[in-house]
Amino acid sequence: MKIVSISYKTSQWELQNLDLGKVNLVVGKNTTGKSLVLETILMLSQIIKQNKRIDELGNDYMTWSICLQDTSFTLKYEYEWKNAIIFEKITWNGEVTLYRSGEEATITNALTKQQEQSFPPANKLLLHVLRDVKKYPFLEPLVRWSENMHGIRFANIDSQTGHQLSGHPFMGLLADVPTLFKYLPTSNQERVVEHLNLANYPIENITAPFNETQAPILFIKEKGVNNIIKHYDLSQGLIRSLSLFIFLEYVLKHKQAVTLLIDDLCEGLDYDRATKLGKIVFETCEQNDIQLLATSNDSFLMEVVDIKNWNILQRNGQTVTSINNQNNPDLFKEFRFTGMSNFDLLASDFITQKIAKI
Repeated sequence: MKIVSISYKTSQWELQNLDLGKVNLVVGKNTTGKSLVLETILMLSQIIKQNKRIDELGNDYMTWSICLQDTSFTLKYEYEWKNAIIFEKITWNGEVTLYRSGEEATITNALTKQQEQSFPPANKLLLHVLRDVKKYPFLEPLVRWSENMHGIRFANIDSQTGHQLSGHPFMGLLADVPTLFKYLPTSNQERVVEHLNLANYPIENITAPFNETQAPILFIKEKGVNNIIKHYDLSQGLIRSLSLFIFLEYVLKHKQAVTLLIDDLCEGLDYDRATKLGKIVFETCEQNDIQLLATSNDSFLMEVVDIKNWNILQRNGQTVTSINNQNNPDLFKEFRFTGMSNFDLLASDFITQKIAKI
């Protein structure tokens, strides 16, 4: 299951029709809203799984539209909030199965094929009060999607706080990296080391000898170095790479469809490590059941991520739009014949000139 498109609007800013694929690199100049896109997607998942109360967001007007897609369905979910839920709608494979206006809602019972009335609380989404996997199966994909959403601020992982994968406002899997590693199957642990080697970190092995009564510490042995290094003494680039690779193996171990948000991917890495880590992360997600949304201004990373997977954000006042291969295929096709580097698509005036002619 993946997000196909998403829109969001408040009185302060608006994201218009962001189209997404399996793996996505969100790029754009500073202050265009790259991090804010990830934060708002994560906020929606927090609201759906009731980790965040919608009425805690204040009285600001808010409208959401998100389209999820799997092999057997397409689901579009919309809602509006202004001091209360004033509108809510689900379209399931082209059919409206939930429609709510103010205090009254109608919902399709999948067993009887009949419309039913419901009168949910003003501060609750209907899926918060009326879940039934047989009567209303179209509510469940939204919940599953939200429960399998994780956010990581790559730039927040350092040698002092490397054990925390998520930092405010990202509240995905706030986990202990050494413990995650310890309970991975041997094959996953070996792949962490393999990926570190591919990213040009010459690691020989990693061990987690602690038990439940001891502080969780990883011991890292580098090739050609006699000393064993504890994970919190690693360099900034290595602890960030190690943490991310361990988390990816944790996701793969559980064999669940996941949406992974990574803010500032490859921040702080040199050219060699950034390009190699970026390729590993994108290829791992593309080959497995992981939808990836990564933001970055790293020119190194941009060079190894195919521009067909780019979303280039542009901001006009408080409105953010995106240019991508779905909504501007001719522009991307023409750019491929220029011979310029991927980074030039963002850094040059190529887009400005082409859009001006339309």
